[in-house]
Amino acid sequence: MTEQSEPDPVVVDSARLFGPEAFLGPVRRLQTPAITLAYRQFGAGPAVVMIMGLGGTMRYWSLALLGRLARRFRVTIFDNRGVGYSTDDLAAEMTIELMGRDTAELITRLGLARPGVVGWSMGAQIALALAVDHPGVIGRLVTVAGDSGSANAIQPEPRVAAVFNAGMTPARLIDLLFPDRAAAAKRSYTAEALAGEPQIARRTVTRQLAAEAAFAASPHVYDALPRLGLPVLIVQGCQDVVTNPRNAEILAARIPNARLVRFEGAGHGLAFQKTDSFVSTITPFLTDQS
Repeated sequence: MTEQSEPDPVVVDSARLFGPEAFLGPVRRLQTPAITLAYRQFGAGPAVVMIMGLGGTMRYWSLALLGRLARRFRVTIFDNRGVGYSTDDLAAEMTIELMGRDTAELITRLGLARPGVVGWSMGAQIALALAVDHPGVIGRLVTVAGDSGSANAIQPEPRVAAVFNAGMTPARLIDLLFPDRAAAAKRSYTAEALAGEPQIARRTVTRQLAAEAAFAASPHVYDALPRLGLPVLIVQGCQDVVTNPRNAEILAARIPNARLVRFEGAGHGLAFQKTDSFVSTITPFLTDQS
């Protein structure tokens, strides 16, 4: 019997980009056993996979950030299940751990050998679950505005939680990403993030919120953090109102090979507010071969 190879990823013609965005390349869709994952790849150098947070498509990474990273890395961005061009399996409960497994599946099927992983917000939670549940799949990890889960994590203030739980819209979510002093960065990011690609369905937001609630109630990842054997860089904005900055200290205390970098004056969207400093911080960490 002849062994059959996996089918090549399918290109989404309607998602082609032009002009300044063209460097992102086409959207490709890869079939996994349960769902289809959509991704883009661009740049040259060591492999880096970016995991998006709650309520965002892969294009919620800013062009300035992706352009800077593409100078040094072969970057993979993708839509989490049920988001953008990726499909969902409504018969399966959406969990942070399940999305970590999706990411491991994507990395393996793309043939990426222990890539660096950058996870932001919920994406940082997914990245931590990926590192805990799939040891050896990734080489280095950057968490941006993430938390440890369990009852030990410090949850957002009620006024912030209300934005997520009461008909959250992309515009209202973006309002939480930047401090008042970063109005220019907020305007630029808002215009870019809300343009072009499909927005996330309310049903998916509800499922993601349930996944985050379950992560906050479970000690699974928190308990496993001391056993992580890979280098971890924890990046946190000091003016973050979505992820309490003390969560970064909890992560740093739990993970043996962790280093904590704080960004003064930066909010939850620090990678978009202080892009040059952020890239300058994570690049030497992700390229360190020691």
